[in-house]
This record gives sequence, C-alpha cells and structure tokens, in this order.
Amino acid sequence: MGALDGKVVVVTGAGQGIGREEALACARAGARVVADDLRGAQETAAAIRADGGEALALELDVGDFEAAGRLVAAAVETFGGLDGVVNNAGVIRDRMVFNLSPEEFDLVVRVNLRGAFCTTRHAAAWWKRQGRQGAIVNTTSTSGILGNLGQSNYGAAKAGVAAFTVITALELARYGVRVNAIAPGARTRMTESAFGELEFAGGFDPLDPANVAPVVVWLLSDAAAEVSGQVLGIAGGLVELWEGWHVVASQEQDGRWTPEGLAEAAPRLFGGRPTRAPWRQSSLRRLIEAANSDRPARRIAVPSARAERRASEETQMDDRQVMNQIGNLVEEEHTLERQAAAEGLGEEQQARLRDLEVQLDQCWDLLRQRRARRDAGLDPDDANVRPPNTVEGYLQ
Repeated sequence: MGALDGKVVVVTGAGQGIGREEALACARAGARVVADDLRGAQETAAAIRADGGEALALELDVGDFEAAGRLVAAAVETFGGLDGVVNNAGVIRDRMVFNLSPEEFDLVVRVNLRGAFCTTRHAAAWWKRQGRQGAIVNTTSTSGILGNLGQSNYGAAKAGVAAFTVITALELARYGVRVNAIAPGARTRMTESAFGELEFAGGFDPLDPANVAPVVVWLLSDAAAEVSGQVLGIAGGLVELWEGWHVVASQEQDGRWTPEGLAEAAPRLFGGRPTRAPWRQSSLRRLIEAANSDRPARRIAVPSARAERRASEETQMDDRQVMNQIGNLVEEEHTLERQAAAEGLGEEQQARLRDLEVQLDQCWDLLRQRRARRDAGLDPDDANVRPPNTVEGYLQ
C-alpha cells in the first residue's frame, strides 16, 4: 500500500528536474498526478502512465491567477478531487542588483512567489468549500533563507515563499489544511552548470534531484498529519529543519532611543557578531566542496583592476572552478570589510578591496557568457573574460 493511495496531487514545474522527480514519486506512492509545466509535462505524464499510474499533463502558467484556477479545476474534474499541491515551478534571472531590470525582478517574483499564491489560493478555497483536508508543499531556497550573491530577486521571492508558508499554515489550520515548504539542494537545469562534473564515493549521488522527492511524498501523506508550517532542507541524505528570523541579542532602556545612544549601545548589541552580514554557505555548497576536496584548486586568470582588461583573453576554467573562485573572493572581501568596520583599512588594503569587486563582477560575467554559449550550442570554453556589465549565477 502506497503512502499516497487514493490521493490526487498537483505538481507544478513537473516537466524536469526536481518537479519531475516529485511527480514520479507521488505516482509511485499511489497518487493520481496532475503534472503542470510549460515544457516537459507531457513527457512526465507519459512516464507515469507507462509505469502503470494515472496522470494528466497540463501546460498552464501558474503565475496567471485564472490559469491556476483552471489547474485546480482540472484535477477535480479529471480525478474527482484534490488532496495535495506541490508548488515547484520556478525561474531564475540572476544579476547583481545594479544590473537587474524591473522585468527580470518581476518575472522571478511572479513565477516563484505569485505562482505559489495562485495555486494555493484556488486549492485552499476549494478545500474550504468542500470541507476537505489538504496538504501543500511549497519550494523555497537557501538563497532566500541565507542569501546568495546575484540573486536578490530570486532570494526575495524564495524568502517570501518561506514566510507565505508559515502564515498560510496558521490561516488554514482550522480547515484541516497543512502547508510546509522544502529548501532543496540538487542538480537541476538551473544549477548543473555551476556544479560541473562531480564524483562522490560510495555510488550515492547527493545531488540527484530524486533525493528530494521522498520528503515531498512524506509531507503530503497522512504520516505527516501533524506537521505544518515547517521548512525542511534536503541535500543528499541530509534533512534539515529551518526556523525563521528570531532575536539573538537585545538592548533595552527606559524611554526612546537617540542616535547617539544607539551608537554607544551598538557594540553591546552586536557583541562578537559581525556587523556586516557574512555570506552563509548552505549544506549543498559544503557537499560540492567535499567532492572537490581531492582536486587541486586553480585560481582563475582574471586581471586585476589596475591591469589592462583584455576583452579577448580566453579562459579554460569550467563553471565549477569559477564558482569556487567566487567563493574565495567573497570570503576575502568579507574579511576586509570586517577589518574596515573594526579598525579601518590602509591604502593597499583599500586597493585590494576594489580589486576584489572587479574580479567578482568579471567572474559572474564569465558565467553569464558560458551559459549563453552553451544555450546556443557553442563551446562554453571559448567564452572570454570581459569588463563587468551583467551578472548571472546558478545556485538554486
């Protein structure tokens, strides 16, 4: 007997990657599945039917409120009801904020955050009208929980998904509807270029998107009937329980604070904590670094700010090595920023900080060029280092 026997589940973004694996796993657990995606949904549904399951494929835009309503209605009309929704549909348009266009910001928020709202809104209204219980699994990301360079739009949307999850869980509890979220770490179309070719000992691939699916099946099942308003991280064999913003320090006085009083109290408030938020790496990043630990690291040949930039300079670094270099540069940059806040910087250190900013921009630009060449069917290794103008990242 499957964990989802007799249930009807909608999975958005089901055409590839994590969403496809979630749809397949739900079907194997006994659910009848509505697979929705703008590309690949038909193939996912065909794979489910070939394995003896029941599936309906749709190509609806979840960011369109009316289309999301049709998605829920199709599940009810085709399979006689609705028991679960997996909001997985997502898109990235990664750039540093000073290069980010309003259209790129709006698109990412529309698909990742508004899409989760639209399907949740229609499903919740149907459950409430019918007096039926239901379960929703949203998809957030460590980019929203921890932050990630070049992903202010994606991180903001995914942080919104986490908050949306907690709030809707509170609102829908009285109606028997549970809402949870996952923060998956896996190799997908959006992330595979950053990972490169990685080898893991023991035959288990911790970056396989299929690793995420069992957590989703469990959250949809009756075995998780008491679990709601939670955010779970999944990376390989690691499951993490995340909690949101909480107070870590405080200072209190009688009456209103003044700017001078805050300046005097700030050292006590921050204590030994950094006054500039560091880049916190996720468990997924640690998995990748572990896989790379036996490989000699090479620094990317990126010219410094004081060197003449040559637009035709070629590089043989792959995407994985570029991302590793970005991590090294960010760590050094944060070290200098903390030092600047504590005791100031000398002229040489200030110049190095400016160098780091230029090198980071050029690394992100190189990734953008490599992805554009790969999408065009060209050799990404022919990409050139150019002056920084845009930023593209890949981490989910």
